[in-house]
Amino acid sequence: QLGDIEYLNALIEDDIKSAQTPLIFISGGSEQKNLIDKINADPRLLRLIVNADTIIGESAGSMVLGEYFWGRVGGERGILRGLGIIKNTLIMPHYTERQLQETMVTAMQEAGVRYGVGIDSMTAIEFELDAFPATYSAIGTGSVEIKKAAEQL
Repeated sequence: QLGDIEYLNALIEDDIKSAQTPLIFISGGSEQKNLIDKINADPRLLRLIVNADTIIGESAGSMVLGEYFWGRVGGERGILRGLGIIKNTLIMPHYTERQLQETMVTAMQEAGVRYGVGIDSMTAIEFELDAFPATYSAIGTGSVEIKKAAEQL
């Protein structure tokens, strides 16, 4: 416990059982597929995330919040299904640092999503789900870019 904040760890089953209405922080890492599998394997954890008032995602933790994400399965990269909290959206962290602008466009086309969100390191995007993507704030030292897929003719 940190002051009035109780820290719970999703890797500890009793912590998941005792959580009520948490602020959720999903950390990053290179194992996006393992992260999404872990969340989906635990119905209570998934319910806590989906119903949280506030979710903070870092790197891979942000990627899994979209409907789809560009992730790694074994040594191959491809489109994976995310949690779908941010509907019709794909999220690319480390966006300009890794020069992912064209990759995001390609991934959006492959996933068939309407929006792509590129977020730089040391940067966050803050929004309310019902106002996204029309209204959002970028926080930090990098940039945030929201791309809209070309309309299908």
